[in-house]
Amino acid sequence: MFNFSIGKDEFLSQFYEQDIYLERQAFEPELNWQHINEVLHAMQPMCSYTRLHDGTKVIPQTEYTEPHLHVGLHSHRFIQQALYKHLSAGSTLIIDRMEIFSPKIKQYCDFLSGFTDQPVVANGYAAFGEKESFGNHWDTHDVFAVQLIGRKRWKVYAPTYLLPMPDQTSRARKQDCPSEPILDTYLNAGDILYVPRGWWHTAIPGNEETFHIAAGVHPARLAHYATWICQSMLTEHLSARQSLSDHKNERQHLEEMADCLKHLLLDQDNLHGFKRTLREYNHVKPEFNLPEAVTSS
Repeated sequence: MFNFSIGKDEFLSQFYEQDIYLERQAFEPELNWQHINEVLHAMQPMCSYTRLHDGTKVIPQTEYTEPHLHVGLHSHRFIQQALYKHLSAGSTLIIDRMEIFSPKIKQYCDFLSGFTDQPVVANGYAAFGEKESFGNHWDTHDVFAVQLIGRKRWKVYAPTYLLPMPDQTSRARKQDCPSEPILDTYLNAGDILYVPRGWWHTAIPGNEETFHIAAGVHPARLAHYATWICQSMLTEHLSARQSLSDHKNERQHLEEMADCLKHLLLDQDNLHGFKRTLREYNHVKPEFNLPEAVTSS
């Protein structure tokens, strides 16, 4: 699938959530515009999965989609000429969760999921102009930028807020972005760039046709483990079930609950149980195998 020059263990120990990683010619691109067109056609009833960005804002979907009634089924469809007009003016088309609609991109995501031991989903980015999609920003999840068609310029800056959570976006912190990038390069078809969450970056089309996917890595965080403990175990203890009231002293109960929570968090059986739950939930299922899987059983 992808031919990385380093192994999984080296990547996880030296780069994952720590540093950017660039792999030139990591794969032979197999997707073309016909494939993208087929995806867009197949997803028309779910075209809410798409966004258009004109370099400064998201364009309302009412400007390039319309309600549609076909054989009693209410859905939406693209207004193709309006979509083309926005793209020719420099807007970027963003296709969310593209692995749902493309088996090949799902294969890419499944490979990266195995490489990181985490769930991976992909958004696609198609552009024909030279406007940046979002400007300098950070993502709240790690990203593998996989260049599939054409090329795109990437500028990456050092992080100023380490390991942001999903609600900790860069929108209100634009002024914090460093002035000088630590990487300024073009990704060509077949190249892959890994950018950890919290690292400032921007992707700039070069006034030529380009398409890449941003394969996002979505791990559980320690805060999620703590939440799981609180929801599934902590309330078994009386101190956690005490009510908050202006007419009682909660300090003793808080101290008891804190001790209990610490014990539960540090219990290795609980941690292993949480990880096991994640593995079962995030398990990458094999592709369907009809009719062989049925006729051979």
